[in-house]
Amino acid sequence: MPAHLEEKTYLALQPILDAKQQTVAYELLFRSARTMAADFVDGMAASTTVIAQAFTYFGLEQILSRQLGFINVNEDLLMSDLIEVLPRDRIVIELLETIPITPEIVERCAVLKVKGYMLALDDFVSSERFDPVIPYIDIVKVDLMETDNVGLRETVKRFKGKKIRLLAEKVETREQFDLCQELDFELFQGYYFARPVIVSGRRIDAARMALLKLLKQIQADDSFQQIEQTFQEHPALSLKLLRLVNSVGVGGALIIDSIQQALQVLGMRQLQNWVLLLLYTSEQDHTPSSLMQLAARRGKLMELLSLSIIKRTRNSSDLAGSAFMVGLLSLVDALFGIPIEEALNGLNLAEEVMLAVIDRKGILGQILRLAEYAEKGDFENLGDKIDIMNISAHDFMTAQVDTMQWVSRLTLA
Repeated sequence: MPAHLEEKTYLALQPILDAKQQTVAYELLFRSARTMAADFVDGMAASTTVIAQAFTYFGLEQILSRQLGFINVNEDLLMSDLIEVLPRDRIVIELLETIPITPEIVERCAVLKVKGYMLALDDFVSSERFDPVIPYIDIVKVDLMETDNVGLRETVKRFKGKKIRLLAEKVETREQFDLCQELDFELFQGYYFARPVIVSGRRIDAARMALLKLLKQIQADDSFQQIEQTFQEHPALSLKLLRLVNSVGVGGALIIDSIQQALQVLGMRQLQNWVLLLLYTSEQDHTPSSLMQLAARRGKLMELLSLSIIKRTRNSSDLAGSAFMVGLLSLVDALFGIPIEEALNGLNLAEEVMLAVIDRKGILGQILRLAEYAEKGDFENLGDKIDIMNISAHDFMTAQVDTMQWVSRLTLA
């Protein structure tokens, strides 16, 4: 591990979506234990060298897959030659709003633009002081928490006709998303897609009903033959299962080409996990793949963190299997658009699973909260919770890396 990363270093990836709610980029947030309350790029200690080393350690180029990565930079980082170590085709350089717009800054932006880097302006406010750098900016980020509807419309009017993409950040509700989409924003950042839009009387579609039936069968310890019969009644689900299982190489070099073979190779615990993942892949317009990616990342991180806890406590319980399930089930209200209690009704889940998903209680509930802190970049609570649960920084970082690389290999086509 690079020297600067031997201390506690945490990473959060916050998804950036397009108008179709597909993930097209991630904002990359780093923190160290010494600067938990501030951006990892704040101050000279967090140099571009550290970020470059983090790319190597975390394997971010692999983690990003086809998506771009946004990285915040302050004045020191922007002016440093080391910033050019970052891959220009993968990284968007995001200028913090605190950067002074001096002639030197303007010239630096012009040089980076010529070298092929994409530049974004963070937390834009309607001010003439940014005018000198606007010609070199590709993306303008507008914070919805700091901008009212009038300000949004003024910003859109200001950039109309320019080759600049508008990104709405801190989008927390469907209404905010709809308004920004109406105003021609192209990119969106925030967790509105993971918040349930409850519709009274909404019915779960047939494909997901079949998956819930499978989950009930697994919880009831039905035989492989009974479970295979359910798959046979739904050919589309069978195909999705085979694609999902083959995408992560469960069988090693073995290509799984039948449901019976998949069941034999997987076993019940893994089958349960894939059925849960398949819940998020049904072809429904209101269910973006971003929700599946978040659910998969949450479940896998919880599973790996639970393995770390088992190793430390020498606990032989089935904590890991339950942890993955809790992670995925924690988002079914957003998936179905119905209350979480209603979504879980009739699944015959263990009490500790129900308590974790609904109330965030018990050891599984604590691990779930830990995963949620990591997703949102709530590094202060994350650091406190990791210390309380006695999880080492190394184990947490390793779990993050393994999780993100596992999710990047998932293919659902």
